[in-house]
Amino acid sequence: MAWTAWPLLDNTDRVFCVVSVPLEERRRGAGTAIVEHLADRLRGAGRTVLYTWATCHPGDLDAGGGALGFARAVRAEVDQMAIFEVVALVPVIVLRV
Repeated sequence: MAWTAWPLLDNTDRVFCVVSVPLEERRRGAGTAIVEHLADRLRGAGRTVLYTWATCHPGDLDAGGGALGFARAVRAEVDQMAIFEVVALVPVIVLRV
């Protein structure tokens, strides 16, 4: 699945996209096929940049997997990277008697 946003007034050389492939379907070429199809469409419309954002697990940064591994596989370049730390919150149940 993918959705795109095509700016009409500024940044008209770009198309923003989000590509999503279910976990059980990954590593079978579906994401690559979607990106290639989008790239063909944007070239035909005179656009030169297909950009997106992605999230990945910290281990993917070193292992080359996940979103970064996919980006490398489709010959994309990582332009900017922001690292956020996520803290898991455990619910606490308080019983007042």
